[in-house]
Amino acid sequence: MATREWVTQAACAGLDTNIFFPADDRARDHREYALARSICATCPVSQDCLRYAIEEDIPNGMWGGMSRRQRVTYYKANRSMYSRTFIQMKHGTRAMYRKELELAKQGGPRPCEECRAANARQKLPTI
Repeated sequence: MATREWVTQAACAGLDTNIFFPADDRARDHREYALARSICATCPVSQDCLRYAIEEDIPNGMWGGMSRRQRVTYYKANRSMYSRTFIQMKHGTRAMYRKELELAKQGGPRPCEECRAANARQKLPTI
């Protein structure tokens, strides 16, 4: 489904969203995700949910049966399936600074002020 109409068919529709957004989202297989995983396992639209989370780069929660770390790993192994060019690159981050730095080395503009400030905080090479 191209739009978010899949949401109405989701197994999680109407459930408490805290199930899918535990307090500690950093652990790989956190116990708090156990209930969410069991719900996602029965969901008829889990692939649409996963695609949405990856393409929109949603930072938190269980989507399509995967935590954030699992989605990033899955995306990196399956980039060609998604319309995103890169994941988790926002201005003011080291990742975006590195991307802008690469472009600058190829003759593009210098990294933006926000990204240069992030670089200054992290002590990466400057241009």
